[in-house]
Amino acid sequence: MKALTIGGAMVDTLAIIDDYLIERISMSNSGKTFLLLEQGSKTEASSISTHCGGGALNAAVSLARLGFTVSTLVKVGRDQRASLVRELLLAEGIETTSIATAAEAPTGSSIIVSAHDRNAAVFTFRGANTLLTPADLDVADFNVDLAYVSPLSGASSDMLPHIISKARACGAKIAVNPGVRQIATRFTSLCELLPSIDILALNRLEAETLVRQAVAELAGSENATLRRIVASSLGTVSDIHAASRHTRRARSSLGYAILAPTPFF
Repeated sequence: MKALTIGGAMVDTLAIIDDYLIERISMSNSGKTFLLLEQGSKTEASSISTHCGGGALNAAVSLARLGFTVSTLVKVGRDQRASLVRELLLAEGIETTSIATAAEAPTGSSIIVSAHDRNAAVFTFRGANTLLTPADLDVADFNVDLAYVSPLSGASSDMLPHIISKARACGAKIAVNPGVRQIATRFTSLCELLPSIDILALNRLEAETLVRQAVAELAGSENATLRRIVASSLGTVSDIHAASRHTRRARSSLGYAILAPTPFF
């Protein structure tokens, strides 16, 4: 089977810090925890390493290792980080001809600080990931069995309707994982696209954001339907029908909800 992944490509720098070298505080009211870095001081790391990541790259590698023939549509800069991205994809046997290049921004990158329970703090620079345009979407790239869209950032979020239209025109199944900011800022557009999406994949935070936006923006009946779908996927409610479409519910230990019509393939 052939798959195309669309979305983010990042080069991550990961610093792992021993627990005793970095302080952690918990806020009782907000339920959040914070890692504390001392100003003007160097902190010893047990390791610092560089890795390629991003939603589209991670999905592409996973699908390739599962036996799919994979290509990926991401946007990178004209820099060394872009070379690292291409090297990784070629090493994994992933087609790189769909990669777009931005002259005006570098490849996305992040710095990840991991300590204590390894629930890392992340500094993110999205760079070229925010600059997908209709000109980057060649319909020939969508001649696949599955098009998977990872979270889109910045102006690239506006490309989701174009991506779905091209995938539909080519007869591809469509899986979408919208990010938290994408859900919050483009909720109406996302809702309008739901009938054209075969699989909507959400982690717990994304599902909570979807429900909050539904409460804020949707009419009563639509609001209740969407909340029931998400609740049934993250909780224990069974056999929910929405808009006369049956849903298949799946759940992982990471708290992901996967909503899809049946059958998929």
